[in-house]
Amino acid sequence: MSQNTLTFTYAKQAQKTILPDRLLLPEMSRQEGLESASFPQTWMGVPSQNYQDALRELDKLVGLGPVKAMIHELAHYTAVQQFRKSQGFKTPSMTLHMAFLGNPGTGKTTVARLLAKLFHQIGILKEEKFREVSRVNLVGNYVGHTAKDTLSVLQEAKGGILFIDEAYSLVRDNPNDFGLEAVETLLKYMEDHRDQIIVIFAGYQEPMLKFLNSNPGLISRIPYQLQFPDYTMEELLAITTAIAAEYDYEVSAGYQKAIMNQCFREKQKYNFSNARFIRNCVEKSIRKQNSRLARTPSFRADELNRLVEEDL
Repeated sequence: MSQNTLTFTYAKQAQKTILPDRLLLPEMSRQEGLESASFPQTWMGVPSQNYQDALRELDKLVGLGPVKAMIHELAHYTAVQQFRKSQGFKTPSMTLHMAFLGNPGTGKTTVARLLAKLFHQIGILKEEKFREVSRVNLVGNYVGHTAKDTLSVLQEAKGGILFIDEAYSLVRDNPNDFGLEAVETLLKYMEDHRDQIIVIFAGYQEPMLKFLNSNPGLISRIPYQLQFPDYTMEELLAITTAIAAEYDYEVSAGYQKAIMNQCFREKQKYNFSNARFIRNCVEKSIRKQNSRLARTPSFRADELNRLVEEDL
């Protein structure tokens, strides 16, 4: 008997019944006797929980509540289906191609990298492989180059995740644009090898929706569309503290107030880059702080790892 199963027996109504405590007898068994009830011969152990490590990494990210909820559900679904498959049960063919919709700096690439780890741990992907590309990697400059270039990228990503940033740039108004050939090549490979690769299309929400609806084959082959919302002011402040902590820095109250004021102004712009903007600010602040300290005859030890308002 394996560690993952617990065998139990059951007897006729006249004999003592031995059942796990968690088994609830159906009403039929009480009325017609245990002989007429169909009980499993074994209790199966739970599926592998190795993928929980990847989920914990996901949960450490700031914000992204709806995205986290969907990925948790998808992780449990695929883990149980893999377990069913290992036990010889029929399972549906899983198509896990996705579209990530959202502004820059909202965590799309970070989450996609974590998905490569997650699905590898579950057993969906052969490797923890992540390949990030854009239009320039897929679309050739001459007739006949695009299909070859796109197929080469797909074969490199096989066994893992192919992440296509600004995917809407593949489809342009020009009917002679080679991007259409790249899309057709992607679609065929996604269908033929859907159990060997996961393709994630990412970009701004409105252009991405237009892109997904530009080809019936696209929308039908991408069952999961995840919306990545802009971060709130509170979340941006938490990201500021976290990024500073990556370099063993803390941020003063004055710095926090100053960067929130700057974020408020930047958020009014169309191309606000969320966490990317915060990281750029913190890294520039560290350089300014280092320059400031280098010109100071002396300073306290606690000043070495603190960012203040004048550093922003």
